[in-house]
Amino acid sequence: MADIDFNGGKGVNMNDPKFGRDGVNFQTLKRFTSSAITISISTGTTTINNGINTFTAGTFPNVSINITDASLNNLFTSGTTRFFQASATTFSAGTLFSGSTDLYDIFSNTKIQPGTNTYTGGTINRPTVNISALTINTLTASGTSYFTNGLSANILSAGTIFSASTDLYDIFSTTNTRIQPGTNTYTGGTPDSPTINVSALTIYNLTASGESYFTGGLSANTLSGGTILSASTDLYDIFEIIGTGVQAISQGSNILTGGTTNFPIINTVSSPSFNNINFSGTATGGDLFAQNIQIGSSSLSGNVTIWGDVVVMGQSISAFTSQLYVEDNNVFLNFNPTADTTSTSLGAGWTIQDGSGTVGTDAFFNIMGTASTVDDRSFSTNLNDIRIRESGTISSPNGARVLADGDFLDAGEF
Repeated sequence: MADIDFNGGKGVNMNDPKFGRDGVNFQTLKRFTSSAITISISTGTTTINNGINTFTAGTFPNVSINITDASLNNLFTSGTTRFFQASATTFSAGTLFSGSTDLYDIFSNTKIQPGTNTYTGGTINRPTVNISALTINTLTASGTSYFTNGLSANILSAGTIFSASTDLYDIFSTTNTRIQPGTNTYTGGTPDSPTINVSALTIYNLTASGESYFTGGLSANTLSGGTILSASTDLYDIFEIIGTGVQAISQGSNILTGGTTNFPIINTVSSPSFNNINFSGTATGGDLFAQNIQIGSSSLSGNVTIWGDVVVMGQSISAFTSQLYVEDNNVFLNFNPTADTTSTSLGAGWTIQDGSGTVGTDAFFNIMGTASTVDDRSFSTNLNDIRIRESGTISSPNGARVLADGDFLDAGEF
């Protein structure tokens, strides 16, 4: 092969160090040039023209070939290659630098573990590091910082401090601000720790977030809330929309329900049964049936007024009273409206407890005799005297007397 002259250097063959495998040769020139570059080789002069993404510079014999804005499918280089800016789908090299920074750590799989006040997430190639419940001695931040869950610090310094969109300048101002009572409000506390209290609040609209408590009562035309409680009772069923089918009242003992869900009716059964009934005021009704009825007690006194007849179907009537008044002038004994009482009339009469004058010995005014005729009836009690139209005393009677057989009259025997 003929000698090749390139920029003053000559090579005998392609293996020459200057033009061979390790140097600049036709293959390397072809890799960085396009078909638009014409290389003329002659024994005297070589002319190199500009091509796509290349331009030439320098003077003969020091000519340079330069590449600009190259778009290549594949690029292989040996030694150290520098790019002012490069974009590629795949980069492969022994060591990659950005400036003087080794990018090994960026392309290395580094595992991130949770640490103090931090927790991690994401994926291996896209990890996230998050801060939780941060407690640090000093925090200095530039720009705008946001604390969504609250911030506690002994000293807080910033150009402007906001709570939501409110500038807190006036709160931290060194000038004392006095608070005066206003409409529905009164103040208290101290100048540095004032309190503002609401009393008898009357407003057109009140919108509150979170939970609101009204201890003194609440009156409103329209009340809307997620959950409305009266003490601990959920008022959902009271305010439930008509027609949604909430069953609020069910039947129970002695109770019948009716009506609709939003307009229920509660009725007692026709024959209710109760263990105890306590009521005040006036109770009106028809028949009252009870096994035992007690009116009043030793500590509760009162009167019982009965308008009508009293019918007692029992064995006895006891009246523990010091006085007994009967308007009727005829006391009817041994009465039974449906049966013959002839046999039970024997022994009928009055019994007076201790009437004999001796304790435990009663006096009897009884009808004795047989059941044959009325003439057979007599009183079985011995009567000392029967006084008629008596106007004197027991010891000195002066009225007419009925004498029995064996009585004495004026010291004489009748």
